[in-house]
Amino acid sequence: MQLSQNVARTTVPSYYHIRTNLPQRKPQNQWEGVYYYSGITKRQQHVVLLQRKREREVYLRQYNQHVASLRRQYAMHHEKPLDSLPRRLLLATQLASCGMHREAATFVDAMHHGKELRVMDYVDLISSLRASDLGTCILHSEAACDPALTFKLLGDNAGEERAAEAYRWYDMAMSALGHECGGLRPESTMAASHLTNALMRTLLTCGYAHVKAIPEAVYDRMGARGISPTASTYDHVVLALALIGNTTEAEDVFRFVRHRHADHVTIRGYNALLLGSREAKLFDRCDGLWQELVDRRWPRANPLTAELYLRSVVDHSYTPTSEGLQRFGSVHVVEKKKVPIVLTQMDELGIPRTHLSGPLRDEVEDALRKFSIYRNRFYEWGRAVKQFDFIEFRRRHGWMYDLHLMKNTTKMLPPIRDPSKPDATMASAAMVELPAFFTERPPWERNALESLLSVTRERERMDDVRAGDIYYDEVKRIHERSSTWMNEVPETRYDQLYGINHPDVSKIGIRAHLEVEYTNRKEVMEKDAALVRKSIRRGRRLRHRVEVSRTHRNEGSLTAKEGK
Repeated sequence: MQLSQNVARTTVPSYYHIRTNLPQRKPQNQWEGVYYYSGITKRQQHVVLLQRKREREVYLRQYNQHVASLRRQYAMHHEKPLDSLPRRLLLATQLASCGMHREAATFVDAMHHGKELRVMDYVDLISSLRASDLGTCILHSEAACDPALTFKLLGDNAGEERAAEAYRWYDMAMSALGHECGGLRPESTMAASHLTNALMRTLLTCGYAHVKAIPEAVYDRMGARGISPTASTYDHVVLALALIGNTTEAEDVFRFVRHRHADHVTIRGYNALLLGSREAKLFDRCDGLWQELVDRRWPRANPLTAELYLRSVVDHSYTPTSEGLQRFGSVHVVEKKKVPIVLTQMDELGIPRTHLSGPLRDEVEDALRKFSIYRNRFYEWGRAVKQFDFIEFRRRHGWMYDLHLMKNTTKMLPPIRDPSKPDATMASAAMVELPAFFTERPPWERNALESLLSVTRERERMDDVRAGDIYYDEVKRIHERSSTWMNEVPETRYDQLYGINHPDVSKIGIRAHLEVEYTNRKEVMEKDAALVRKSIRRGRRLRHRVEVSRTHRNEGSLTAKEGK
């Protein structure tokens, strides 16, 4: 499918076009800004897809082997029961995290009736009902490494039953906690908060209805019972609201946490908002969140943040402008131009690219192939207006982070030949000037406190554009007079109060003809009188010239007419 619909095609064909019937130059259009569009062959695409398929198979195989070994252990336990509590706990946790909650429930019931479990054991058990191993398998196989899709698909895997088990184990844990507390209220302890957080964490993977219950029922019941929330509680609530598509309320909760508990804000809240905004196709909100994280540097963005944001960029690039235009190249492909910039920001934040998931890495590499400036291309830029408009657009919107790639690059000039020495192929090294592009002057060449005491503007040289760097720094002192200060009329207080610079608007316009007294009446009357006098003078002079001239004296002169 052709991406560009040649927008910049000229209406009048040029001389070369008429002679050769070939286009004189490639039409430039806005999607191919400064960058050079390219792709990979069908065979390479096939190889990449095959590689992804192999990776999915590896994850499925590992998961199936793990499940088979757990089933064997469970069968062996039936033949010869495990005596030590830690081993039984571990087996129950592993069974639950692989999605085998019924088998795990037999262990948990037995241990609960024997009163062998402590509160934190219950926390681990309830958390294991998230089926995290199954989730990892789904993430890398069915969901194609999409975190939001993993939540949805996990909910389809016995979500209702796992949620019911989680509620049951939660009640068992609270009763055990009540026995341990004695006279104290169990809800007032920190353990109750941990248990509720574990319940929320599990319900997040149990399907839409249970995710919806987290902010509505679980959190409200928590407040009614007097269980104090922690930072994780708010993270889970924000994530639940984001997953059900209620991004407005999620942002409200997050704003409350930032306002009241700024010290406890974690990256998980940002990740939840990124996930929700991406699901709701609020791509500008994703841009805002990522930019905020890059600018503030705290909380520190992690690989999941980069994954979610890059996925939102890719989604945006594939979003059609409207239903009817789906067949044509979408304008939003231009969004992929952000990818090189985001990768540079990831380097600044210390997030390695290798930590991105495979399918996303394919999209990123695709964007890099299509929209990346290479060293050898950098000097071949055309001077087209559209290209520099594109650079200017990125500069205005603060998207110039990848321009460090273009700093300090030098271009070897062709060897300078001296006609007096025909055998010498190269001039001596000290003679050749290597122009450096976009270089900052070293600090010892700059004035002290230059950033404070002077304004530097990067101007473009117009006189000799072909030699070296066309940009130069125009440095102006803050306290320096402008170069035209002698030619400017000084503004005094009198001018501001009485002058024509601040006229009385009510006395201008049609009111001048309605009111007898209006602004500058005397000057206007004098000017009018002067104009009348001038025209009368010119008329007199003309008449005199006509009368005096020889041409008109004999036939039909003015005096003769008057005489008749």
